[in-house]
Amino acid sequence: HSIVRQALTACSCMEHRGATSADGKSGDGAGIMTAIPWDLFSDKVDPFEVRNADNSIATAVGMIFLPRDIDELAKVKNLIESIFTKYHVTVKFWRDVPVDISVLGELSKEFVPFISQIIVQATKLSVRESEAEFEKLLYDIRRELQGNFRKIQSAESYVCSLSSKTIVYKGMLRSCDLPVFYLDLEDDRYKSNFAIYHRRFSTNTVPKWYLAQPMRVLAHNGEINTLLGNINWVKSRQYAIREQSPKTVYDRKVRGPLVDLGRSDSANLDSILDSYTKSGKTLEESLMILVPEAYHNQPKLKHNIAVRSFYQFYEPMQEAWDGPALLIFSDGNRVGACLDRNGLRPARYMITKGQSDDLTVHVMSEVGVTKAVDLFSQENDIRILNKSLKIIESGRLGPGEMLSVDLKMGKLFDNSYIKDNVAAMKPYKEWTENSIIPLKKQNFVEDTKRFINSYIFEPSNQALASKINIQDSTNPVALELDSRKLIETQTYFGWGTEDVEVQISAMAAEGIEATYCMGDDAPLACLSAFPHTLYDYFKQRFAQVTNPPIDSIREGTVMSLNMYLGPRGDPLSSQSLLDKKIKIESPILNINELKSLSSIPWVKIVELSTLYELEKSLTVGGLKEALSILCDKALAAVDQGATIIHLSDQSDNSSNYLGKTYIPPLMAVSAVHHKLIESGKRTKISLILSTGQAWSTHHIACLIGYGASAVIPYLAYDSIVNWHSQKRIQLAIERSDLPNLSLNLALSNYRKSLEKGLLKILSKMGISLLTSYNGAQIFESIGLSDDVIREVFKGTPSRVGGLTYDEIAGEIGEFVYKAFGDDQFSNIIEKVESSKKLFNYGFLNYLKSGDYHHNNQPLIKVLHQSLRNKDSDLYSIYEKSVTERPPTTLRDMLQIKEDFGNPISLDEVESVEHIMERFCTGGMSLGALSREAHETLAIAMNRINGKSNSGEGGEDPERSILIDDVDPNSGLSVRFPHLKGLISGDNASSKIKQVASGRFGVTPFYLMSAEQLEIKIAQGAKPGEGGQLPGPKIDNYIATLRNSKPGVTLISPPPHHDIYSIEDLAQLIHDLHAINPSAKVSVKLVSEVGIGTVASGVAKAGADIIQISGHDGGTGASPVSSIKHAGSPWELGLVEAHSTLYNNGLRDRVLIRVDGGLKSGWDIIIAAALGAEEFGFGTIAMIAEGCIMAPICHTNKCPV
Repeated sequence: HSIVRQALTACSCMEHRGATSADGKSGDGAGIMTAIPWDLFSDKVDPFEVRNADNSIATAVGMIFLPRDIDELAKVKNLIESIFTKYHVTVKFWRDVPVDISVLGELSKEFVPFISQIIVQATKLSVRESEAEFEKLLYDIRRELQGNFRKIQSAESYVCSLSSKTIVYKGMLRSCDLPVFYLDLEDDRYKSNFAIYHRRFSTNTVPKWYLAQPMRVLAHNGEINTLLGNINWVKSRQYAIREQSPKTVYDRKVRGPLVDLGRSDSANLDSILDSYTKSGKTLEESLMILVPEAYHNQPKLKHNIAVRSFYQFYEPMQEAWDGPALLIFSDGNRVGACLDRNGLRPARYMITKGQSDDLTVHVMSEVGVTKAVDLFSQENDIRILNKSLKIIESGRLGPGEMLSVDLKMGKLFDNSYIKDNVAAMKPYKEWTENSIIPLKKQNFVEDTKRFINSYIFEPSNQALASKINIQDSTNPVALELDSRKLIETQTYFGWGTEDVEVQISAMAAEGIEATYCMGDDAPLACLSAFPHTLYDYFKQRFAQVTNPPIDSIREGTVMSLNMYLGPRGDPLSSQSLLDKKIKIESPILNINELKSLSSIPWVKIVELSTLYELEKSLTVGGLKEALSILCDKALAAVDQGATIIHLSDQSDNSSNYLGKTYIPPLMAVSAVHHKLIESGKRTKISLILSTGQAWSTHHIACLIGYGASAVIPYLAYDSIVNWHSQKRIQLAIERSDLPNLSLNLALSNYRKSLEKGLLKILSKMGISLLTSYNGAQIFESIGLSDDVIREVFKGTPSRVGGLTYDEIAGEIGEFVYKAFGDDQFSNIIEKVESSKKLFNYGFLNYLKSGDYHHNNQPLIKVLHQSLRNKDSDLYSIYEKSVTERPPTTLRDMLQIKEDFGNPISLDEVESVEHIMERFCTGGMSLGALSREAHETLAIAMNRINGKSNSGEGGEDPERSILIDDVDPNSGLSVRFPHLKGLISGDNASSKIKQVASGRFGVTPFYLMSAEQLEIKIAQGAKPGEGGQLPGPKIDNYIATLRNSKPGVTLISPPPHHDIYSIEDLAQLIHDLHAINPSAKVSVKLVSEVGIGTVASGVAKAGADIIQISGHDGGTGASPVSSIKHAGSPWELGLVEAHSTLYNNGLRDRVLIRVDGGLKSGWDIIIAAALGAEEFGFGTIAMIAEGCIMAPICHTNKCPV
């Protein structure tokens, strides 16, 4: 019983790592797993009466949550007994678990189930050869029980555990209430040789009784960021097995699903781990497959061929369940712990020896959680040395490391021993060498030839072009190619001027993504007046609060872009030993590599064109029919033995596109991917794609996220060859304005930039491996219809609705029309002339002829004039321009109801002065803004009793002293000579001081001078990434404040890199309150689906203010793909956060602030109606003080 008592004490010491609901008593979850305390049941059953052939006991205990309704309870109990009878297992008796309901909080009490234990025993027909086989029988029964609970819709019914070895007590409890609620746990007869305890802080699901931990074999502290992809791949394997196997003794449909989005990530991982062990693998072996360590760059494994071969063998078959995780596991025979590949959760261990010389192993998140590991004991308020206790060994688990204890042998095994033993079980080196063939990167000779054959038609020019040396920086084809054909093809696939001049040029020249600034003030794709590629309807999701983004630069050693082509196989099937795979170092392939792939004898590639008749696309249902035909062809290809399906929209030359349109490549990939999953054929093949409509990192991420294993962006390669051949580029190379850039280097730079961009996108979500991102669908859709989402992008969150199949086909039709005009649309629409240059859609820069921008030059000009002249009429024009603009944001689609009630007197409305106290400026750092601009905003906000925000760059202590040396005539100050219009007593100190991951300028004085302390978890311009300040912007003054060097670019780690969990955030909030008790603490989040549960976690963690930023914010430098494609509108995030907090009784704990493109009183009213109490102004505040929106902030060449 002492082990149980120690575990309960330890759990209660971890209360600060858990969360409690609004009633202050209903915990998010607490629980304990132990060996079955048979003494509790000895008066009614002899567990040794019936044994299996190996002499193990054939008696088991089920811990079951049941309905509280008496009639339903009887119905469910009868169902349970009937299923045990079906499997020839005798129900010995039911035992009502003694509990004390009075200790529960209101919320927990409202949902508490009836808790009962069922004690069962095998008959002669159900005894098994071994303990493992008996546990497998119990597993099958439990799966069928859960399936039947689901079938009869008994939501309260749940099997916590059903085993002959282990039992789980858990619930929506605080840790201190666990032994008080479950009276068994205080019973001296409750004995166990091990215990696993857990205290839950729920941030990705709403707290529920059955989601408390431990689960059946696992307790998990962390997050699985790849959950949706993992679930999709599990289902694809299940469907494959179902297709291949006839029905067994049980009907598969009656079994509960192995994985389910309705469960938490921990519950799903537990289910998979359980299935692995019941298939014959050990717990340690299973976790090495499911949560592998970063073996590629692990020095300790450099010469350990056996362990490396084990990981290499399973890597193509089983995508990692990736994310920060401390996993404690047990099957009753062994108990152990392991860490994820990054080691992003704390795991300490100690081995102690007591008076009886027995060794006890303690594993914990924090040292000192049990008195048994305290060298000191407490007597009469005096701490004295506990001489009866000795610490034999102590330490911590490192990234990817594991330890376990064999409870039968009484032995502890360390990481090396475990891994070596597992790797020695099978000839993995031989298997790996026979099954995995590496495909190395190759040069771009064939891509250059393709360009010549496609776009250069004059024989003399072809002869000249054939002499191109791709390793040479000079290019003899300059200005000789038929660029109109290339422009037609680019236009056909939706390219615009900015795609080449901003993105492609930066990627080819420097090998990095293009950097931009000033956020995104263009309309959402679904509101734009111009056609968009389908990728623009998807927003990248990112990690915030519940787990950290990782750092693709500093933690690059644990990240990998390796992918595998060919049959995926099943890690639980011996047939997978025969499956061969191709290992590629990058998902970005070129034509040389594709040809090499095709030449491998056993590789069968079937190419399927995604082109179809233009005329069909213009009829109702044309795109949907084309998609259906493509999926049928894919199924047939698999049946005919294909190992790789190559989807392609490629044509020999642009003339062959006449009369044709195409299925959007993202739609083609996702539709085929899901169709193959449903048919049970997905694991037999890989999908690769050749497309002209993919050029940015976001495009590639979408394609891989929805199922593609590799992409050949052939038109991007064409565009780089063309770019490199232009005379202006050649002259720039000659002048050394560009590096000495060969064509091959330019193409290699482009691929390198895509790879770096992919790593950054993975890292935003805390994912290390591209194989885990593949098929994970970590996006939110904004602007596609429910039918399209349900049938093509199954499982993708979508809250807005939008384009149908036919409307998507219409957008593609607009690209085709821009490319070919009357050649394609004769007698359909009016005549147009095909352009000789790419169209500039103005998605980045404002153009009169391009897309609308809500920070457009005419609007800025009117605002400047109205403010300089204090002209209310001009301001009215500005205000009207904002409220009557074309629909640009979601709030533009809303209207205030006019019949909501009787008008009230203006005297009853909150005063202007009080309303202005609700105004704040955004977190714009000194450095992103000039010193003058930054201080002007602070002084202005202090004058109206609003709040300015320092941003993450620190702040000069001089600003905390009131400006009292102002000349009343000139408005100038000696201390602040760079400012004008000052008034004596002005205050340049920012009331909100920001704390970010870089910790630039964070000092005790900085923290003490704040009225609010803001923890920047994410930022609107690039959520999931750290702050970025280009070197040219860092002068001596800014460098001094940041304790850095002038001219050196500063990139913070991803926010918040030192916060690995919601518990760590709670600790930082506590610390900030401690250092400055008078300051409120705010937490800055960015809108994304699921922010409601995140906000609830933040409220429980003790924050005073939650700030929700929209995707469109940002002033300083950010990658273009981050500005345009990460995060979601604040309207969605605000509504979700407000309603979730309200529904959980937490809304009155926090104030909600919102920012992102706010410009007028109308915006404030809408934000307030949706739940906000304070309002942040970023870009518009800068414009008000003189910014003209020249989007070159990142270059330090501001013209103002």
